[in-house]
Formats: sequence, C-alpha cells, structure tokens
Amino acid sequence: MKVLFATDGSHHATDAVRFLNRLSPTEPLDLTVMTVTYKPENLDAGSVRTWFPEWQKSEQNRIDAHYRELDELLSNTEGSVRMVRIEGSPVPAILDTAKGHAVDLIALGARGHTTLERMLLGSVSDAVATHASCSVLIVRPPATSRSKSTPTESVSEGLKLTLAVDGSEGALTAANELLRFEWSPTDRITLLSVASMPDYLGQGYAMGPPAEHEKQRLGLAVRQVATETLNNIATRQVLTEGLHVGETIVDFAKKEHEDLIVLGESGHTRFAELLLGSTSKYVIRHAPCSVWVARKKQVDS
Repeated sequence: MKVLFATDGSHHATDAVRFLNRLSPTEPLDLTVMTVTYKPENLDAGSVRTWFPEWQKSEQNRIDAHYRELDELLSNTEGSVRMVRIEGSPVPAILDTAKGHAVDLIALGARGHTTLERMLLGSVSDAVATHASCSVLIVRPPATSRSKSTPTESVSEGLKLTLAVDGSEGALTAANELLRFEWSPTDRITLLSVASMPDYLGQGYAMGPPAEHEKQRLGLAVRQVATETLNNIATRQVLTEGLHVGETIVDFAKKEHEDLIVLGESGHTRFAELLLGSTSKYVIRHAPCSVWVARKKQVDS
C-alpha cells in the first residue's frame, strides 16, 4: 500500500504518525514522508539574501531533528520508508507528489478544533482532501480525555471507528478500503446510516420524520455492507435520524468518543469541489477526531 505522509514538523505531524502506527495494513507499506518548506519567489532580492540562507540552515536542522524522531516512531514499520524535502507551496507539492507516486492514501495532521481553524477554507488539509486524486486521511487527536492517554494505552483500548453508509458507490469504496487492514477484537467498528429529515425551506427546521422508504433503503444498505462487504469483520449497525447528515455524523462521533470517521466521496467533479456544504467537507471541518475520505484512485492514462 502506497502512502504519502505530509508533515510540517509539528507535534500534530507526530500525532499523525502515532495514529498510522495503530493501523495494520494487510500488505507491506510503501511510505513516503515529505516536508514542504517555503521558498521565496525572488532569491536574488537583496532583502531575501540577508535572511534566507540562515533561515534555510535552521529549517534544515529542524527537519532533520523531526525526521530522526519519525524514524524512531516508524522503526517497526513493515515495508519501506523514505523521507524527502521539497521547497514550494504545500498543497500543489503534496498533490503533485501523490499523483507522481500513484499513492493510495495521503495522510496529514490537522492543527485543531477552533472556530477560526474551521473557517480557514484554504487550509492545507481541506484543500488536499478536496482536490486529491486518491483517499485522504486527516489525523486529529480526539477532543476527549482519551486524547490524553499514552500511545500504549490508546492501542490497548482498541480503535473506535465509524463508517458512514448511505448506499452510494462512495460508501462502498470506503467499506472496501477497510478490507485493506487487519482489525483486532478490541477495535469497535460502527456502520452508521443517517436518514435525513425534511428541512423546511432549508432553514434548519424539521418538517417531520424521514420517509419510511428512505429508512428502509438505508437499513438495507447497512445490512448489505455488514453481511457482504465486511462479512469477516465484527461490526455494529446504527440507523439514526438527523436534519443535517454531516452534523449528525459529527455529533455521533462526539457522543461515542470515536477515533476515526470513514466516509466515501461519491463525486470528484469541479462542481462537486465547489459544494462546500457537502457531507464530507462538513465532517472534515467539524469532526472531533480523525477523518478518512475514501476515494477511488484516479490514474492518468
């Protein structure tokens, strides 16, 4: 499995590596760790020449120290690990490297949960998740007391994972992505389906309960994923109702103290990228835990 892990050298990136260590791929890992550092547009400008060489040296020392820490954390990884540094703009560099290496997954850390951070629509994690041609894992420490536990304690507790199921091709892609990993008896995997309640003129007021046929459709979709796609993995099935699907998923994750939300991305058109209110974008920005957006890898012909 080819994974590109983008790191900025912060403790958020270290948290992301610890999270990756909790996953057990069924095949050897081909991991590329990359750091993108700033490069001035005009290196010949006098104002740049006065500070850039010293800053570049300091930045290299910082990254070297960070890579030594990551190397220790990844010492037990089954597969290959390579570390690279690229100068430029983070988002294009990450996306171009991912496409050039035909990776299956891009992993990166999120910085936090504040309102301001949620409003930064141009943030690296948001932009990468929107425009990547493969799956994206945004690692965020759970906003609960469990985040204060040691890495060993977290692993012993098992991973709490919610897979959003809506009967779409994207949800099936997400379910199949889970099959690429080994899951232990201590892990808890929830198949969550949300029946959307009719909204009065889009004003956030429920006009009534979801249609019965919609609840039946979602119930069937969840059972099919459990008995067909994930038939060898122990899961629990939850069908709930909500006015806003993304908000309901996030609220469920908060209530259940989940470590990870996995959901599929059905479309990847330019129009789909502009739908900032979509379920996946809402979950990415508001989830109290890590988010995995599963997407069929696009390969240039």
